[in-house]
Amino acid sequence: MLLSFLMGFSSLWYTCRGGAETPPSISTMKKQHEDNVDWTITNLRKYKNKMRAVVIFGHAFPRKNRYKPNGDMDFFDPVNSELKDLKIPQNRAIYICGDLHKDKRFKVGSLNGRVVDRKRVYRVIVDPQGNIDLVR
Repeated sequence: MLLSFLMGFSSLWYTCRGGAETPPSISTMKKQHEDNVDWTITNLRKYKNKMRAVVIFGHAFPRKNRYKPNGDMDFFDPVNSELKDLKIPQNRAIYICGDLHKDKRFKVGSLNGRVVDRKRVYRVIVDPQGNIDLVR
């Protein structure tokens, strides 16, 4: 998963282990999600007055049943809650992934999501007001 906070013309990036790789255990996956949530929430709070938008890049479509008990929601539930608490508008936050590589829009909680087609190149555009668009 790659997370970017877009602030003016600069970005803050964070990467974590993930992708097609299967974690060695559920406890490892839970720890990864906890670390990712901690980093994300810390930086949402730290940069809330400077960022224009939040763009989260991930490998796969979020699923509740990927790992028990809550699957990927161990990450998305607290992040959605924090976005709501910080009053970040829905049009200024997005999760982008390549699962199945078929262009598709979705929601994960209140967070907008988009699956991108592997045969196309996309540009992520954030306007001065923080509105996000994907252009092929």
